Amino acid sequence: MLITFVRRRRDVPFSHLFWLFGAFILGCGFTHFMEVVVTYHPVYWFSGLVKLFTAVVSLATVVALIPIVPRALALRSPEQLEWEVAGRTVELAEANAALREGEERLRLAVESADIGTWDYNPVTGALRWSDRCKRMFGLPPDAEVTYPVFLDRIHFEDRDRIDKRVQGAIGPKGDGSINVEYRACWPDGTVRWVVARGQAFFEGEGAERRAVRFIGTVVDLTDRKRLEDELWKRAKQLVEADQRKTEFLAMLAHELRNPLAPIRNALQVIRLAKDDPDLVEQSRQMCERQVRHMVRLVDDLLDVSRITRGKVGLRRERIDLGAAVHSAVETARPAIEGFGHQMTVSLPERPVHVYADLTRLAQVFSNLL
Repeated sequence: MLITFVRRRRDVPFSHLFWLFGAFILGCGFTHFMEVVVTYHPVYWFSGLVKLFTAVVSLATVVALIPIVPRALALRSPEQLEWEVAGRTVELAEANAALREGEERLRLAVESADIGTWDYNPVTGALRWSDRCKRMFGLPPDAEVTYPVFLDRIHFEDRDRIDKRVQGAIGPKGDGSINVEYRACWPDGTVRWVVARGQAFFEGEGAERRAVRFIGTVVDLTDRKRLEDELWKRAKQLVEADQRKTEFLAMLAHELRNPLAPIRNALQVIRLAKDDPDLVEQSRQMCERQVRHMVRLVDDLLDVSRITRGKVGLRRERIDLGAAVHSAVETARPAIEGFGHQMTVSLPERPVHVYADLTRLAQVFSNLL
């Protein structure tokens, strides 16, 4: 029975002792049996062999017990084993509780950050998306998701690029990581920007290396992309506004120089023609007109908001077109005479009235001259 038990339970410690005890019991049984036999048949030599066998087995058992006794004494009792099992059960329960708490914290963090999760098995093709991940792609929570469905939800301009990145990450020579931005298209045509980050897990080496799991997260970037576009447009507008301001200031510098020449000429006329009141009055009126023109230009220069927008204010009123022509001629006359040119102005006998800005119209005519 002992031998049969040991043969079936190979995990029993000190199994060789069971063999020795089995042989010893068997030897003792044969010894007693031979004592009965020799009563009727004097085969003492065979009885002696059986006793010798029993003695040898007994000595072997004693020798085997010497190193085993300390080890056997160190074995824990059933009560100790029960206490150890109970302690490990408590530790396991605490570990499971900590694991559940960690999973709950991770779930709350994922939900608070509005992060979608995905889990892809490249071997079986199984793909699992969280409800948040499905919502980012415009899918209902009960939708069945496969890799072709995922590709179909990607904008056609990004589809090939993302497919190549995924296949490269999970390929035999891939590093397993992915971090890409792309556009997701909803069934109703809505386009959302998302960023996907993931890590693949491999088994095997060399040519046998293959990805067995690919997990990651998805975050909606639509609001951030919209803000980036708005910031880019605003920056572009600021650059354009600065350029318009530079152009506007250059124009004003040119316009401010134009009235100075007729004012200088008028002052010379006033100084030289003191005895001609009519000529002095005419020169004075010319100075007043040019000064008003310069005041208008300075007002434009001080209006920074209009400069940055590239808009010039117009003060429309009913004016005589001839007055604008005369103002332009007054401004341009010093330059015309300086080059030795002659200019003839021909105006209709009756006034021509228009609804315009006298100063701006005079600027246009002056620049043309």
